[in-house]
Amino acid sequence: MTDDFERTLELRAIRAEVERMENGTYDAPITNTSAQDAAEHLLGAMRKGNGGEGFIEAMEAAGQAELVKAGGTRLPAEGILTGEYNREPFDWASIGIKIGKVVKGDEIWVEAELPPGWKLDGSGHAMWSHLLDDKGRERAAIFYKAAFYDRSCNISPTCRYRSSTEAVSDRDRDSPYFGIIMDGKEEIYRLGPFEGESEPREGQGNYKMSGYSVADESARAYLDEHYPDHRNPAKYWD
Repeated sequence: MTDDFERTLELRAIRAEVERMENGTYDAPITNTSAQDAAEHLLGAMRKGNGGEGFIEAMEAAGQAELVKAGGTRLPAEGILTGEYNREPFDWASIGIKIGKVVKGDEIWVEAELPPGWKLDGSGHAMWSHLLDDKGRERAAIFYKAAFYDRSCNISPTCRYRSSTEAVSDRDRDSPYFGIIMDGKEEIYRLGPFEGESEPREGQGNYKMSGYSVADESARAYLDEHYPDHRNPAKYWD
């Protein structure tokens, strides 16, 4: 009975594969898992063994590998055709990326062409990849969830300079904090440490700023002074 059921699933999977060949989507560089026949997923899970454990994780890892192998010829439509948080879309041409048409039959992607030397690279997480320029610097973060039941992707441009904070002691609840200026993944300047403010500021009622808040505010002020366009992902790269 089990062999007959598996054979039935195989035949359905083969028919679905033939249909993709006939409609021209078979050779797509990134598999549209949500368009695959349910039999293919069930058969894959059965062959995975252990009740299908790890099947979805393997699908997501395979999706990331396909995205990286596609070499930037496919980029997420969300974040390119539509802006984040109801903002205007970023001008990807301003950093040398050419955007083409929406991919027919898989509308979550757009066709794209990267500048010479740019590439995609995976990360320690199967759903996150990085777009790197010819100097190996991250220029965008890409999210791609290849799981067939909730398939989605988006892209966000990366600014060169950003701020962060770091506690002097992670064991002290009221620890002072440093404000940190980052150039990509490299720390280039450190401010502080800053204690919390004991007295409320004018117009803020009884609110008193913690060391974290003072450090965060100071780091942001430093960026505004020294890199006034730091919020623009097209600035400061050359």
